[in-house]
Amino acid sequence: IYDVYQIFFNVNQRFQGLLIDSSVPIQIIITNLSIPNVELYYKNFLLPNKHRINLIHVSYSFIVHTFFLPSYGISKFSKIEILRVYDIKSTYIKNILDCLMDLPELYSLTINVIDNIDDINIFYIKIFGLSKLAFCQVEYKTIPSQTDTNYLVIDATIFSPLQQFIINADFPTNSLDILFSCFPQIRRLSIDRLTSSTTKEEFF
Repeated sequence: IYDVYQIFFNVNQRFQGLLIDSSVPIQIIITNLSIPNVELYYKNFLLPNKHRINLIHVSYSFIVHTFFLPSYGISKFSKIEILRVYDIKSTYIKNILDCLMDLPELYSLTINVIDNIDDINIFYIKIFGLSKLAFCQVEYKTIPSQTDTNYLVIDATIFSPLQQFIINADFPTNSLDILFSCFPQIRRLSIDRLTSSTTKEEFF
């Protein structure tokens, strides 16, 4: 849709009005976009249509990180219901998850992290804090030697509305009880690889 938009936007004022004023939901799928076009794409297409965008799928690392910069502000897109982001670097994950707290309609989240997450607690606590999230799929890597940060230490009063949770990563068996305690509405839980750990599970 952006290619069509770009061709006609600066030519036909009536086309501009029809597209911007329309209430039809827009689904954004970006697999690649050159750096010079990022700002134009955001300014000329995404921002004017922020009230209509209900799905964003981004699978290009630079674009993912750019969208979550404070100057862009993903929170402006308050109608997003489905978000799929791929090729995230772990150094950006906390900032990205913090931004998701400002998306009140978000119910489906897919996250792919391309390198090691140092502490899965921060990762999961942020996800569990999303108040409308019903579906979540995560993929990440961990460092096996860091057993103290590869198991869950979560407040026992935290409850997530998740109904479907897919973990495509190593997950410690001794954290399963903690995981289940957070999901009173869970219908489907899929874990790619269960790993053993000598570290004791903890609630507080």
